[in-house]
Amino acid sequence: MSQPEGSQTPNPERRSDAAILCLLIGAAMIGLAWLLGVGGVMALALSGGVDGAAAGGLASLIILPLTAVAGFILCVIGGVWLFVQVVADSREHAGRERYGRDVER
Repeated sequence: MSQPEGSQTPNPERRSDAAILCLLIGAAMIGLAWLLGVGGVMALALSGGVDGAAAGGLASLIILPLTAVAGFILCVIGGVWLFVQVVADSREHAGRERYGRDVER
């Protein structure tokens, strides 16, 4: 979507969308890691000698730390990005009205 005529700055309400998305994807990956851990342990405990169930549980326990670390990294990046965006917005709009005529309604 292109900017309306006369608008020179992007909508300040939408500048942090990508940072929030990064933070939420990281949190979802941490939640997925928890589910993989619980599911992997339960699959291994209840496999009863079935090789397929044991292999699936073991695979989820191998993927668990990768998912947890990737989710943590995304959460940290998203949090720092969001903080930097808020600081930059507050400095940029310090002497002016926070929301002017350029904001989408």
